Amino acid sequence: MVVDGGERPVLVSSAAGRVEALDVETGEMLWSLEELEKNHVPSVLVEDGLVVAPSSQPGQTAAFRLNGDPGTAPELAWRAEGVASGFASPVSQGPCVLMTNKSGVLHCLDREDGHLRWRHRMSESCWATPVVSGDRVYFFHKDGRTTVIEAGADGPEVLAENAVGTGDATVYGVAATRDAFLLRTGTEVVRIGPDQIADQETEPAPQDDEASR
Repeated sequence: MVVDGGERPVLVSSAAGRVEALDVETGEMLWSLEELEKNHVPSVLVEDGLVVAPSSQPGQTAAFRLNGDPGTAPELAWRAEGVASGFASPVSQGPCVLMTNKSGVLHCLDREDGHLRWRHRMSESCWATPVVSGDRVYFFHKDGRTTVIEAGADGPEVLAENAVGTGDATVYGVAATRDAFLLRTGTEVVRIGPDQIADQETEPAPQDDEASR
């Protein structure tokens, strides 16, 4: 994830056993935080100065607070006791850092201190990172089913559950455009959206005399 480091943009990355920050332009190592375990699959979540490094090892998911100095390592804010991450990267909505494990259980960790606010069992695990849009979070399960929730402080509200229809193909990743979701399986890309793609808003083409200038 690329974050604003004040004087320069900084790339924050979760590697095997550590979280590190690199200068985007030069590749210089700015800082590295170690003593983490099994944090090498999901990406970090960076939002409002908080860096969350998910781990598949219970008790190893850690959050750090950036201090505004890109050359100084952030301080440990909290560790999530008894909670582990699966393949999907965590996302944030309201007071929650949302993280799913390999069994398809969704956890809401409090952004401030990392305590477990609630857990919710979904129909299947998620390999694709969920998509946040306003007050909704879209979860694309590996078997093609989807769950749309609103994550409150005291629990989730399930707004919709759907079957996408990818057959036996596993959903590995998802991306959102203005008009649709794009799902990547092992053999194809599936588009979910309206039949007619909305026209892109573009500026009028310049006249010949304008183009010549």
